[in-house]
Amino acid sequence: FRGKVTGEDLEVAKEILRTRCVIGLMDRMEESLDRFSTYFGWSAPDGDDCKNELLHKGVNRNSHAKVKVGSEAWNIMYEQNELDIKLYEYAQVLFEEQRLLFSYEGSQR
Repeated sequence: FRGKVTGEDLEVAKEILRTRCVIGLMDRMEESLDRFSTYFGWSAPDGDDCKNELLHKGVNRNSHAKVKVGSEAWNIMYEQNELDIKLYEYAQVLFEEQRLLFSYEGSQR
């Protein structure tokens, strides 16, 4: 793909997420993993151990300085990633909507 991403591209991406994806979120990792296991029918003898290790050791453990909302750096990053941010926000909405498709007792209701 070459060229500038447009609002039309964003709408196509939203439709793909809505119709073809099980949404998982890093900040809701346990619920996401349970959804994937349910949807894909995953089961393994050491699956719970693997999940617990992932949840307790974490992923994406590189630390980065926090960027203050409204700062010049934040505004530049937002401008360059605005459509990505909008797609992520839509994915968060879908994550909540998909809760109806999965029974997860640990979910925040």
